[in-house]
Amino acid sequence: NNTWTGYCAYPEAFKCDKYKTTTGCSSDCPAIKGKNDVNPDIIAEDFDRTRDFVNRNLNSIYLNVGNSYSLQEANESFLFKNVKKVLIPLKNLSVKAEFDQLWEYKQRNRNELFKNLKKADVSDTNFIMMWSAYRMTEYRKGMDYFIATLNILKHLLKDDALTGLCLVVAAKPDEKYSNMIKELGITSMMGFCDRNEYNGTLAGSDIYCSTTIAEAGPRTNYESAALATPVISFDKCNAADFINENNGA
Repeated sequence: NNTWTGYCAYPEAFKCDKYKTTTGCSSDCPAIKGKNDVNPDIIAEDFDRTRDFVNRNLNSIYLNVGNSYSLQEANESFLFKNVKKVLIPLKNLSVKAEFDQLWEYKQRNRNELFKNLKKADVSDTNFIMMWSAYRMTEYRKGMDYFIATLNILKHLLKDDALTGLCLVVAAKPDEKYSNMIKELGITSMMGFCDRNEYNGTLAGSDIYCSTTIAEAGPRTNYESAALATPVISFDKCNAADFINENNGA
């Protein structure tokens, strides 16, 4: 979770700025409204505990922040705005294997991916686009934006421009979004996969699409780069520091 605010994980996603105020998180927290398994008093207690810790140790602590997006939230946070901060963004990755070995790994996984697609009666595919999240329905993961973008792409390009494209969605299936993607006429495969399958699919894909609008990662951007798969992303979260013309857009 993104805790650079002091407590709230995703204030932008919940359109909440309580973390900027002296009272902080309270029983009115929009993230837990209607959730009977979360005691709002515990959230208030945690906020108070963090505030007391910061006040006691203000001159001896540093907040290590992983990207510019999180740094901005930390600077706006009532709890952390006066805490000394160190920004340590991950701007590049050093892969131990030589590029030729990495490319061979990618090609091996790509061939395996095409074989699996053929078994699933998906043929005539020559370009693989990947998107992933635990849930397609989670607002901050941006599936609505992704489908809107695909719709714009389809109408801007020629009718046959998306022929040969296969969209792989690694996520918990959702009937509403699955139907919306099918209505676009895009060949797709959707569902959970284990870690090995995920890595293999990511390595074999032509591009990875990240439509996340609020989080401290996403980790998947780094994983894609480590496997030499270009990332297409909003200028948000870690992408603001990490994605450039050499590894995506």
